[in-house]
Amino acid sequence: MPATQRTTFEEQLNTMAAHVRRLGETVIEELEMALKALAGGDPALAERAIALDDEADRDRDLLEKDCLRLLTRQQPVASDLRAITGTLKLADDLERIGDHAVNLSKRVGEAAAQGVTLADDRVIAYGERGLALCRLGLRALNENDRETAESVLRQQNTLHEDATDLETTLMREASAPGADVASLMGRLLAIHSFERAAAHAVNVAERTIFEITGRRPRRGV
Repeated sequence: MPATQRTTFEEQLNTMAAHVRRLGETVIEELEMALKALAGGDPALAERAIALDDEADRDRDLLEKDCLRLLTRQQPVASDLRAITGTLKLADDLERIGDHAVNLSKRVGEAAAQGVTLADDRVIAYGERGLALCRLGLRALNENDRETAESVLRQQNTLHEDATDLETTLMREASAPGADVASLMGRLLAIHSFERAAAHAVNVAERTIFEITGRRPRRGV
């Protein structure tokens, strides 16, 4: 690839990286709003989180178009292809975090319409941990920080185990006589949304480590 063409290609890669960062910031904001809506039983805030997902979808579509444009116009070498496909995979995982925020927000709205209370200190505390892991994954990506990315991987097993324990507790409560099953089932779904969002942040951290080291990391390192 000629030097001038190479410079243009790298500039376009940098632009794509900036778009990824913006997408990441948007989905984290979605998840923050969804958590606050859950804690406060606030359907209006939940609707704002859902509306924000349209912006994330637009960013994801623009990234895909940028990647396809680079592939067709710049004739990238193997290492460039890895960077482009890696960007698409990152965008997919970030978009999925936003999708889980939307799912959670929809449940908040549905619960409010039915007079069901989803707020529960245990679920909120778990949601805060899931959100924190998502923030950490994005920080690792933005700062190209292997140590931070490895911290995400170390924490994910505990987060998953705690989700399982909390889900078991809620299921047991749901089976008790006189239980508010609708509320408890809604809380179970909320836990699932936070746990899955965090799983996509783990994917982002793994991709960050791979880009730095060229090797696939082991989870729980």
